[in-house]
Amino acid sequence: MTDSGRSIQQRLLALARDAHAAGHHEAAYHALAASLHAAEDARDLAVIAEVVREASTQLAWLDTHLPEHRSSTRSAEARGHPAAYEMLVRQAKRWTESAGKPPGSLSPGTGV
Repeated sequence: MTDSGRSIQQRLLALARDAHAAGHHEAAYHALAASLHAAEDARDLAVIAEVVREASTQLAWLDTHLPEHRSSTRSAEARGHPAAYEMLVRQAKRWTESAGKPPGSLSPGTGV
């Protein structure tokens, strides 16, 4: 831990929130994804849960206030796929569900 005792995953999560608040939604998404990866590496289930909540919150905000933004659900559906934020939430939930299993039973690429 560094930066006043906060872990890298906590700092990335805070950066994602700051980026979103400043209107840098793509950067916010990538900071959330980085936070998720760092939390997976650290097996930090609390931060993973926070990433899920924050990604859901940011996507809901985009869908309400900027539905034309390329990261919104509507824009993603127009391109024929789920929103990146939605995929991030799914990834976090899958990892959390598999976290209690022995390492050999986890799917490749789960961070364990």
